[in-house]
Amino acid sequence: MLRWFTAVVALAYSTSPARPYFDTGNSLYEFCQNPRTYAICLGTIIGHYDMLLANGYDCGPDNHRTKQQIMDIVVKYLKDNPAERSDVAALATYKAMIAAFACKKLP
Repeated sequence: MLRWFTAVVALAYSTSPARPYFDTGNSLYEFCQNPRTYAICLGTIIGHYDMLLANGYDCGPDNHRTKQQIMDIVVKYLKDNPAERSDVAALATYKAMIAAFACKKLP
């Protein structure tokens, strides 16, 4: 019984603290570098982009943009700004889209 209790206590203290978000720029960048997790990278970034639009931002005409292009822009942003990778991943997508497409909040 003591061994079990000791193991549970050790496990509780060894876990990382909870974060208010799921993915950081670091984890997103890692997903995007691995062909096995490419779909996670793409889906996460497109989800961020869709939420940006759903929250009232206009990023110009989307009819010529591809999902791959949007992903490439975010991955390049993460590559070029490693100091910001510890922030929430959605923030990196937001900053990359603002810079690339001059997205603006609609009134």
